[in-house]
Amino acid sequence: MSNVEGCGDGGRDGMVFREMSSVVNVDKQGEELRFEHLNFKIKQEHNGTRKSSLETQWKVKEWMRKPTHNESENHGEIDDEESKSSDEDSSDLESGIQIDSNTESSVIKSTQYKMALSDVCGYAKPGEVLAVMGPSGGGKSTLLHALTGRGYYGESSGTILFNGQHRDKMTRRKVGYVMQDDVFFSNLTVRETLWFTSRIRVSDEVSKDEKLRRMNDVIRRLGLSHCEHTQIGNQSARERISGGERKRVNIANELLTNPSILILDEPTSGLDSNTALTVVRLLKEIASEGKTIVTTIHQPSSQMFAEFDKLLLLAEGHVVYFGEAAKAVEYFASIGFECPYGYNPSDYFLQLLTEEDLNGGVPIKSRLKEEWKKRQDVLFPRNHESDGVNRQKSLKDKVLEKSDQILKKLSNAKSSSQNVLDENNGKSHKLSALFHDSKYPVSWWRQFVVLSERAFRQKRGDHFKWIPFSQYFVVTMLVSIVWFQMNDLESSINDRIGLLFFAGVFWGFSSMFSALFTLPSERGVIAKDRASGSYAMSAYYLAKTTVELPIDLVYPLFFCIVVYWMTGLSSTFYKFIVFIIVIIADVLAAQSLGYFVSALVMDVKKAQVILTCLILGSMLVSGYYVNNNNIPDWVGWLRYVSFVQYAFMSLILNEFNGELFECDAKNPTIYSNGSTICPVNDIAVYTARGFNYQLGFGFYFGMLVLVSCVFRLAGYLALRFLHTSHKAKIR
Repeated sequence: MSNVEGCGDGGRDGMVFREMSSVVNVDKQGEELRFEHLNFKIKQEHNGTRKSSLETQWKVKEWMRKPTHNESENHGEIDDEESKSSDEDSSDLESGIQIDSNTESSVIKSTQYKMALSDVCGYAKPGEVLAVMGPSGGGKSTLLHALTGRGYYGESSGTILFNGQHRDKMTRRKVGYVMQDDVFFSNLTVRETLWFTSRIRVSDEVSKDEKLRRMNDVIRRLGLSHCEHTQIGNQSARERISGGERKRVNIANELLTNPSILILDEPTSGLDSNTALTVVRLLKEIASEGKTIVTTIHQPSSQMFAEFDKLLLLAEGHVVYFGEAAKAVEYFASIGFECPYGYNPSDYFLQLLTEEDLNGGVPIKSRLKEEWKKRQDVLFPRNHESDGVNRQKSLKDKVLEKSDQILKKLSNAKSSSQNVLDENNGKSHKLSALFHDSKYPVSWWRQFVVLSERAFRQKRGDHFKWIPFSQYFVVTMLVSIVWFQMNDLESSINDRIGLLFFAGVFWGFSSMFSALFTLPSERGVIAKDRASGSYAMSAYYLAKTTVELPIDLVYPLFFCIVVYWMTGLSSTFYKFIVFIIVIIADVLAAQSLGYFVSALVMDVKKAQVILTCLILGSMLVSGYYVNNNNIPDWVGWLRYVSFVQYAFMSLILNEFNGELFECDAKNPTIYSNGSTICPVNDIAVYTARGFNYQLGFGFYFGMLVLVSCVFRLAGYLALRFLHTSHKAKIR
C-alpha cells in the first residue's frame, strides 16, 4: 500500500513519532471517503480572485445566491426532516451545499458563479494518505470544503460517501478538519488550548482522567511537551510558539476527538522544508494507525512526495490524475510527458499544469484533462440510477427510514432514562439529562462552564496588561486632580454636572469600543469550533458576555472609588453606592451596543463608523450640550433612544436630589436666579438646565437597564442568524 519503500525511514530527526499511543490507536475503525463526479460552482469575485477559506466561511448571507423552491426540490439532497428542522441548524440548511446526482440538470443561471470543480472523482481508504495537488486556483481548497460540507456554493452535483453512506448530522464529528489558518486564542498556553478542546469536543461519557490521558498522549507524540506551558501568542507577542509548533497544535486539536477521517488544508504552508517534512511524516504515522488522511499540498519536496499513498492532481477544477502516487510518473510518461531523471516529480507535474502551450500545439492542460477523462470514465462509470438513490427514494423507503430514526431516538431516550434513574450517579445523570443536547458532544451546561473559563483566561490576559492599566490609572488621576474637592457653592454646580457627564461618556466610549473588537477578533476560532459541531452559539455568547463582565468592571470600580471621594461629590454613602451601580449599568449598556453592532457587521472599520455616529448623536441630545427645551421637536425624540442621556440623568438625579448649595454673591449663576433663590436646591438646578426630572430616577435607570438587555439579546440574534456559514452544511 505504501509508496515509501526504498525512501528510507531514518531521517526523522528532531522528533520521534514512532511511539504508539492509545489516543489514536484506533478504538473505532477508519472510514473510506469516496467522492464521484463532483461539480461545484463558487461565486466569481469582481476582481477575479477567490476569497480565502476563512473569509468564505464568514461571508454574509445576502451575498450568496439562495436556491428557489423548485431548485430545492430538484437539486437538494437534504431530506424533508432535515430541511424543516426547527433546531439550531435550520437556518444553515437553506444555504448549504446542495448535492444533485443528475448532472445534466445543472444549469448556470448567473454569470456571477464559475465552475470550481468539474467532474472530480477519487477516494481515500483507511491507512492511506491522499495528497491533493495543483497550482493556485486549481480547486484544492474548494474540494476540501465540499468534502467537509463548509462554505457557500451555487449549483452543485455529485456524490460524497463515507463508508458507502451519505453524510448525516453526525459526520462532522467523525471528520477532523485542520484549516490552513492556525487560529487560536493567543493568551492560552498549548496545554490549556488542548484541554479546553478535550472538555468540550470529547463526549461526556469519557471520564476526566481518560481525557487527560488522551491529551497527554497527543502532546507527547506530537512533540509538544517542551512548549505545552508556552502561550500560543500572536505576531506581536514576545513569547509565542513557532510556526511548526502551531501546525502541530492545530493537528493535535483535531486528534483529540479521535476522528475517523482527517482532512488538512495545506498543513505545510509557511514552514521550512525540514519542519514541513516532519509534519508530513506525522500524517503518514497517523494514517498507519487506521486513519484516512486527505491533505492539500502546494509543492512538496521529493522526500515529502514519497510519503504519499495516493495523488489527486487538479487543474482549473479538473482532474488530470488520480491513483497511486508512486505510479504518477509512469502514467505521465505513458501519455508523452516523461519526467527528467533526478527531477522532483511534484515540481514537474506543477510545471506541466502551469504551461500554456506545447510547441504551439494543443495546450498541455487541455491534453492532460482529455487523457485523464478517458480513463476516469472507465474507473468511475456514471450510474444515474445509483446517483439518484438518495433523493429518488420511494415512499416506502422514506417511511422505513423514518421509522428507523424514530426507533433509534426511542432507544436513546430509554437509555437516557435508565441513566437518570441510576442509583449510584443519580444526581449527575439528572443534571446531564436536563441540559444535554444530542447535537453536541457535551451538555449545554458543560459548554457554558468550559467556554466561560476559556473566555476568562483570554480576557484576563488582554485586560490586565500594563497599557490598559496605565490608561485608566492616568485618566483617574487627571479627573481627580481637575475636579479635586469641589465646594458646596452654587459655582460648583456646573463643575459637578461636567464631571458626571464625563464619567458617563468616558465609560460608555471605553466599554463600547472594547466590546467592538471582541467578536470580530474571535470569529476565526468561532468558525472553526462551530463548524466541527463543538458547541451552541447560545452557550458561547452567554458565557462570553457573562464571565467577561467582572473583568470589565475592575477599572470602572477603581475609577468610581477614587474619583467619587477625591472630587467631593455628595458625601452620602447611599449615593456613592448608587453612583457605582449607575456606572456599571452604563458600562453594560454601552457594551451591549458594541456587541450588537460588531455582531451585525463583523467588520471592525464599519462598526467603528457606526458606533462613533451612535455615541456622538447620543451625546448631542443628552441634555448637556444643548438645553432640552431648545432641541427642535423633530429631533427631540432621539434623546429617548440615547443611552448616554439615561446614564447622565441617572447620575444627575442621584447627585442633586435633596442637596442644597450656598449662593455666591460675587459670582451669581442661573441656578440662584441672581441670588433670589438661596440656598440653591435640586429643583432649581433641574429647571435651569431643562432637565426632565419629573420622570424620576427609576425611569432613567430602568431605561438604561432595558437598553442593555435589548441590545445584548439583539447581539446574540445577529450573531446567530446573520453569520451562519461557519457551520457545517448537512447534505
